Amino acid sequence: MINSQEYHVPLPDVLLGYLEGQGLAHCIQVAAILDLAGILKDGPKSIQELAQATNTHAPSLFRLLRCLASVGIFTETEPNLFPSVLTNLAHSATWPKCMGKSGY
Repeated sequence: MINSQEYHVPLPDVLLGYLEGQGLAHCIQVAAILDLAGILKDGPKSIQELAQATNTHAPSLFRLLRCLASVGIFTETEPNLFPSVLTNLAHSATWPKCMGKSGY
């Protein structure tokens, strides 16, 4: 935990950091529930293809992927085209079983 007095970080900034982390964790959870990495294992898909495969709203899914792209989980290689940067890792034999679909 961050000691805001030790590092002279204003308390509102510390709280904002916690909230941002919680929001990112939720985005990762939604991506796992939708199995986006599994859908992308055979190659990049457009946002429309992903929305159709996950039965989701394309603009909302696009915002989710852009959020995850901002931290390096996904990338947008061309406009509206997303491959997963974690696909190879998540489907490799060395990926710990504790990090499978359940996330635990």
